[in-house]
Order: sequence, then structure tokens, then C-alpha cells
Amino acid sequence: PDGIYPVGTHQATTVVPVGVERGELVAVFAPDAVDRGGRPIRLRAPRGSYQDLWTDEAHQVATDGEMILPALEGIALLWRPPS
Repeated sequence: PDGIYPVGTHQATTVVPVGVERGELVAVFAPDAVDRGGRPIRLRAPRGSYQDLWTDEAHQVATDGEMILPALEGIALLWRPPS
């Protein structure tokens, strides 16, 4: 499927697309890092660079199509500028 979605053992992770005028924005909600046993959130995403507006960190999608987020509080707001 297209878009951003959780992979692996992240059944409690939800990805919500947010309508924006330019670019792409998704909100990611998951249990906090303690409740995830310290594991990061793994997402499948289209190739590119994303800015987490929640933490101001930049994240790249790896060649295997996965993005790894620490998301200690269980929240990420991933924005990608228009291509």
C-alpha cells in the first residue's frame, strides 16, 4: 500500500494523514518508549526525508523502505515538503 504505515510488532501504532495545502503531513501515535520496551517505531514510507515537527528531528527512509523513529513520547508529526 501507498502512504506511511507501521510495520513489525507495532499493532498499537496509528498513522493519521493530516490535510495540508503543501507537502504531506501525518501524525503518528503509539505507546511511549517505556511501554514499547524501549523499541523504536518502525514505519514503511515512501522514499525521502521527513521532518518531525514534534521533535524537530529529520528522518530518512532507508533503502529497504523503512523509517525508524525513537518517538520517546509516542508522538511524531512527520512532514515532507512537496516534490
